[in-house]
Amino acid sequence: MPFAVIVAAIITVFPDQYTRKLSWIITIPFLLLSLMFLTDYDINKLVAYYGGEQLPLRYRFAATWAAREGPILLWVAWMALLATIWSKPFQNESKESTTMRLRLMNGFSLTLLLISWSMKPFELSDGSRGAGLNNLLQTDLMVIHPPLIFLAYSFCITLAVTGLAALLTDTEGLKNRLITIGRPAFFFATLGIGLGGLWAYLILDWGGYWAWDPVETGSMLPWIAIIVLLHLRTRPGKTDDSIWAGVAMACGTLAIFATMITRAGGVWAVSVHTFVVSNSGTVPNDVFGRLMILRQDMSGVEVLIYLMAIIQLMSFYLASRFQTSFSKKWLVTLPLIALLGLVSGGDVLDGFPPILFILIGLGPMIEAGIRRFKNGFDWKWLSLPAVMVGLYFFHGMFLFQSLSA
Repeated sequence: MPFAVIVAAIITVFPDQYTRKLSWIITIPFLLLSLMFLTDYDINKLVAYYGGEQLPLRYRFAATWAAREGPILLWVAWMALLATIWSKPFQNESKESTTMRLRLMNGFSLTLLLISWSMKPFELSDGSRGAGLNNLLQTDLMVIHPPLIFLAYSFCITLAVTGLAALLTDTEGLKNRLITIGRPAFFFATLGIGLGGLWAYLILDWGGYWAWDPVETGSMLPWIAIIVLLHLRTRPGKTDDSIWAGVAMACGTLAIFATMITRAGGVWAVSVHTFVVSNSGTVPNDVFGRLMILRQDMSGVEVLIYLMAIIQLMSFYLASRFQTSFSKKWLVTLPLIALLGLVSGGDVLDGFPPILFILIGLGPMIEAGIRRFKNGFDWKWLSLPAVMVGLYFFHGMFLFQSLSA
């Protein structure tokens, strides 16, 4: 893990033609963990708990994403693959935009690696065996469905960072490269969701392919955003590049939101998909309060990083609408929080004032708004953060309910 993190950091800071060839290295943790499950290497704690030599090889492989750590490493592997495939500039993409796009893709992978490392995926077993792979996951559909979903989400993140990179540099040719990414994104998202519905019908015995399960519904949101993106081309010459970038960033935002619903374990509603969390204990009635309780361990830090990513993507887009400059140093926020969580075991975020999460996430928009003061500023642009802060001090529960809406 340390080696993969170092490589991810290098290709994030220096995404040049030489370091781009190193992207495959950050897939090693996932490949190694998969190999441990395939060989039933029960010295590993995760293998001892979720694996089993009695399982067929395909189900041993599927057990790789039965816990929290495996899916994150799987996501990293897909992101590395896409970064490698699209390591060269798209048609009409400037060198500066390509560099920024790859930096954002690798930076997201770095954040995921830091989150996974903090969860100790290669921790040694104490000698005991766990309950094994959940029976609902012992199906061929679960060998295929989760990887396809995370591949679709990786395409969505690629769409988002491509749009963001264009806003931070130049938007020339943005439409064509978003369509290039959006077409396979739609294919894999449709296939992944379809197989998930088939699993619900055949294995969960819901009596249908769709039951509006929270995770099921969440996965549909980025799929809808991808459809909207692909249909923008039906209005040639009438859709501004900023709209293309905004819809692309919405794809990534909704993919992260769907992931957060799954990983938060009943924060929104109890779902049959939350196999890797415990819902025991008394929790607050409001969504934001339940999220804040999750800060007590690294799984909670992961969820809060997703929340920060959602807010920050919206903030970057709104900041770009100010047509003024703002610092790109806000981009280090996510890996920095993940690093702090890794170093402190999550304790550094326990007790952290919740309102600061929101303000830090909105930082780019607030900074861009302040920079417009000298040119005469319309104060309504600061109304959103001002209202949110005011509502927090008046009624903290209402703050996140407003965000969720």
